[in-house]
Amino acid sequence: MNPPPDRRRDLRSGRIPSRIPILLLHIVLTAALLVIPLLASRAQSVSAVDVRGKRVTLPAPPRRIVSLTPGNTEILFALGLKGRIVGVTEYCDYPAEARALPKVGDVNISLEKVIALKPDLIVASASGNRMALERMERMQGSPLPLFVIDPQNLSELYAAIRSLGKITGQQRQADQLVRSMQERVQRVQQRVSRAKTKPRVLFVIQEQPLWVVGSGNFMDEIIALAGGQNVTHDAGKGFFAYSLEKVVVRRPEVIIAGRETGLSIRDKAVWRQMPAVRNNAIYSLGPEAARPGPRLVNALEQLASLLHPALFAK
Repeated sequence: MNPPPDRRRDLRSGRIPSRIPILLLHIVLTAALLVIPLLASRAQSVSAVDVRGKRVTLPAPPRRIVSLTPGNTEILFALGLKGRIVGVTEYCDYPAEARALPKVGDVNISLEKVIALKPDLIVASASGNRMALERMERMQGSPLPLFVIDPQNLSELYAAIRSLGKITGQQRQADQLVRSMQERVQRVQQRVSRAKTKPRVLFVIQEQPLWVVGSGNFMDEIIALAGGQNVTHDAGKGFFAYSLEKVVVRRPEVIIAGRETGLSIRDKAVWRQMPAVRNNAIYSLGPEAARPGPRLVNALEQLASLLHPALFAK
């Protein structure tokens, strides 16, 4: 059967009949209506690998986040997640807004309180929340939405910030935060590179019994970056009980300790043998020096200015 004359003229001239564009437009619009929601849902999903090597995927950026350590809390606030954090620990005191949030425990986390907050993301520390993690991973039924980090140095801290940025949908903010921290660290390094000496530093965690900073942690790292030498670097990786007699032999020129510990050290004759005590070079850096969070760079800047004041004079 031949097409009607009008259709034959359209085919010879290469013109498309007017009804065909309408049909094609209808097909395209229908397909778009079906595909766009699917693409949107994929765009909203977030995924990242945590320190356990587990890939955590959420259908959308979390709206109810519970943080189980002060360092984690500081990172989350720094990423601009203030309105989405619904629970923290008793020790989460920075920024000030964190103090007003519901508490889920201290070093001992109450899983009942965590669950009651109906979180869609729980941010934990592998070393700081070991007992709570074991309990959560043993729980039957649906697994809790758990993301674990455990930075032990600045490089790992940058990676942890970026992974939290991915899993919370704040990747751009995470990249900006890391870049800002790296630039500040580089400025400190540029200044201390001009130093002619590296003061011997003792970082005291606890006086009785004496616990000090060993190697392989962020406190040891910031001493080196600030242009100092950690006199107990050889104690091993982590934090250790240490002989006071060994400390006397190593003659620290600067002691970093908590405010109360510093006062106690000044009062004891055995400590007065050390140059740091004789020269009144006992300093406190504040809690940020012991927290793997963005303010660790503040502690680095402060320590560098204490070790090399001439290089940081304004």
